[in-house]
Amino acid sequence: MESQIKPDADLPIAEVDCSAVKSPGHELLDGHVGGCAEPQEDETVLHPQPEVGFVKKPGEFTTEVFKIEVRNIPRYSGYKQLRKRLVGLGLKPVKIKMMPNDTFAFITFRCEEDRKAAMEAINGHEFKKRILEAKIAKATMDPMRKKRERGGSAEDAIDSKRSKTDEAAVPLSQQLSDVTTPLWNVPYEEQLKMKMTQATDALKKISRAVEKNQPEAWFKQHKSLHDGLLCKLEEIIPSPVHTGYRNKCEFTIGPGADGNGGVIGFRLSSYKDGNITVLPPYDCVHVSDRAKEIVKVFQSFIDQSDLPALNPVNLSGHWRSLTVRTCNTGEDMVVVVIHPQDLTKEGLDKQKTLLTQYFTTGPGATCGLASLYLQPLGQRQSGVTPDYQLVCGTSYVHEKLMGLTFRISPDSFFQVNTAAAERLYSVIIDWCSVKDNTVLFDICCGTGTIGLTMAKSVSEVVGIEMVEQAVKDAEVNAQENGINNMCFVCGKAEDVLPELLNTQKITANHVIGVVDPPRAGLHQRVVQAIRKSPLIQKIIFVSCDVQHSGVTNNIVDLCRMKSNRFTGMPFRPVRAKVVDMFPHTRHFEVVMELQRLTQQELDVATNSNCSNLEESSTT
Repeated sequence: MESQIKPDADLPIAEVDCSAVKSPGHELLDGHVGGCAEPQEDETVLHPQPEVGFVKKPGEFTTEVFKIEVRNIPRYSGYKQLRKRLVGLGLKPVKIKMMPNDTFAFITFRCEEDRKAAMEAINGHEFKKRILEAKIAKATMDPMRKKRERGGSAEDAIDSKRSKTDEAAVPLSQQLSDVTTPLWNVPYEEQLKMKMTQATDALKKISRAVEKNQPEAWFKQHKSLHDGLLCKLEEIIPSPVHTGYRNKCEFTIGPGADGNGGVIGFRLSSYKDGNITVLPPYDCVHVSDRAKEIVKVFQSFIDQSDLPALNPVNLSGHWRSLTVRTCNTGEDMVVVVIHPQDLTKEGLDKQKTLLTQYFTTGPGATCGLASLYLQPLGQRQSGVTPDYQLVCGTSYVHEKLMGLTFRISPDSFFQVNTAAAERLYSVIIDWCSVKDNTVLFDICCGTGTIGLTMAKSVSEVVGIEMVEQAVKDAEVNAQENGINNMCFVCGKAEDVLPELLNTQKITANHVIGVVDPPRAGLHQRVVQAIRKSPLIQKIIFVSCDVQHSGVTNNIVDLCRMKSNRFTGMPFRPVRAKVVDMFPHTRHFEVVMELQRLTQQELDVATNSNCSNLEESSTT
């Protein structure tokens, strides 16, 4: 799981945007995310003013205007259940904002026609023996308008936090470091202690959740043996590099501190906080020197361009963001994102020509880029495949990891800290305890890094990944590294894994699953498939956000008692280890080993002290 700076952190963290579909790369956010807008009621806004409800331009979608409030929802219904019911009614929700353990939700639609259809379908509809009620909800005021009404300027609005630090004369570069790498001024040994404390608290929380669903005596004994933790927590593994460790950074292009120009860098805060300021990354400790050099050259190109940067207030302008990927092979890839606005194909081709000239024969030639892409991106739409247009160079770059070479495309996932990733994978390999007859399922495999590093030590590896291009890269990676005992299946793990486990002719008696899911964890159907299959005796669970409720739910479901829904014997948590992949941030990876209990082991653990079981599991 990588930790990635997010350039446009405009969506409230408690909302789920059904239209902003991103690549399912497993990337955690280091960036600053805005808070939730306060719910508004009772006012019908059919034709809001341009500055109400985040309306940017006439005719373009807003996340707030066509909003309704739905009441009398069953208290413990989840987002997925509600969305499934709405889609079943033929509705087209774009964003659903649910209140935790409450009976109402806010739902937005793309147009007034969709909203009217929802009002008619939802009012009086029965959902889990509750009659739903729907009414028009008030659009939230644009944060920049709020800022103006408080006497600030929309173009250079700085939030209250920034104002306080300005009074203390804190340099802007330091303010940016506080946002992107909040632990930058904490000694590294202290950072590691802080992360161990976070991991300890998370494992205690998960342990309490498991106990509620696994009340049998064996887990109470298990929990007491580990001082209330889910399992034994081993010492943290530090990152071998502490500065400039990111091999991929995503930079925003937007107004600088003076409100003018198109600065390439990171947001100082978020739009929802009333702040659109972008500051250059030259003093950010996690960005490599190579990436900073590339940013400087691109800054010169943006400065002389006849197209302005995108203005997030009114969505005018073009240059949107810049993704820089630097590899230890010396190959670098850059993706420039442009809002096409009213540009014709000829207009976009002109920009591609200018980019080619600038970075092949012009001042940008000093960068020596291996790969340069242009990605036109206007309004995000559901189900639309990213349009990466190669401007010059090769279609991909290469990175070396664990003695292997990996091909990486623009939308492929790859760990952002290569040196620390090698330490992470070493733990996974060690804990798998593979044999010659081991079959490994690499679930959410990306470009196949985990499975490929283990392939020569096992009988067979099956990789599952939903990003088509990542699967293609994985297949090439296997071929180029001389690995012929690994196959890849493209699809969602929740759809693919159950079928594979039911149809795969596996004769090995040692089957292991390695799961490296997005931060919210695995789909429940994946967990159910793992529980159902007696073949899988061990799970290595890698989490980039062990504090996430989705991860807690996954572990609970893997360990809970047998039931009609979760068939098969439960798993027992054996050990966990923290790997610091993201120095100077609060993020880290956690690896957990879980072993399948046999009925005999369960009987012994239930009827006697389970310390012997604990000791034998790691030998």
